[in-house]
Amino acid sequence: MYRTFKKKTPLLIKYPFWYLFKAPQRQFGIGSVYRDLIGILWFLIGAKIPVQLKPISICIAIKNRNEELENLILKSLEKVENPGLIELSIFDAGTEKMLQLNELIKAKQKFQIQFKSENKNFERAYGINKAVEQSQHELLFVCDVDFEIPSNIVKLVNQYTQWNMCWFPIVFYLYKDKNPIVNKTNGEWMIWGGKGIFASTKSNFDAIGKLNEEFKNWGSEDEEFWLRCHASKKIIIRNKAPYLIHRWHPSFNEKYRKLVQ
Repeated sequence: MYRTFKKKTPLLIKYPFWYLFKAPQRQFGIGSVYRDLIGILWFLIGAKIPVQLKPISICIAIKNRNEELENLILKSLEKVENPGLIELSIFDAGTEKMLQLNELIKAKQKFQIQFKSENKNFERAYGINKAVEQSQHELLFVCDVDFEIPSNIVKLVNQYTQWNMCWFPIVFYLYKDKNPIVNKTNGEWMIWGGKGIFASTKSNFDAIGKLNEEFKNWGSEDEEFWLRCHASKKIIIRNKAPYLIHRWHPSFNEKYRKLVQ
């Protein structure tokens, strides 16, 4: 009977109930509920308060993803507000035929680029940590190369990294061969997972302990970092980000393979 009730309960009710009472961060006690409620209130009310915009570093790790880097990340950044407040920090794990970044920088004068390359196997945790390490700004947005960046990314990162906050947006994952439009036929919201895209201050990222480099394969390092944010008593902002769209690609992560359908 419980399973039938659970299956028939609308997601609009089921997910908030799960998030507040059954989510993994509840292992850290009643204080985690209090901090999550503060995060919800800040998203609903506080985020509307104007803030003085500070520069941000967008940190990504890549290997053999030239096309996505050029056609998603860079094209998105051509359309952003406040481009002078953006730095793109790239760690490359030995891409073959890497883009000529000197020419790229000349063509994209609106924002700064930090770049480092090592010839090694791709490990997301290691690569993101290196991208953060070389970044020059206190506010960080950690992203994958498969995303379109929202035009108001500078404002979003500034709003959701106030005080002791970290932002873990719920992103929209497109199905295969679908247009980048948010609706239920084109993809789905990764409300239960998808925590590898986040924003925090560099100080908080370092204090929490960065991404765990013991994770060598794709996946799981994001959930582990998410839980350490809660263990460190950070206030987590978790909301849908309609213009942060993940383009479909073949995945090594089992839970995303169904998006082929």
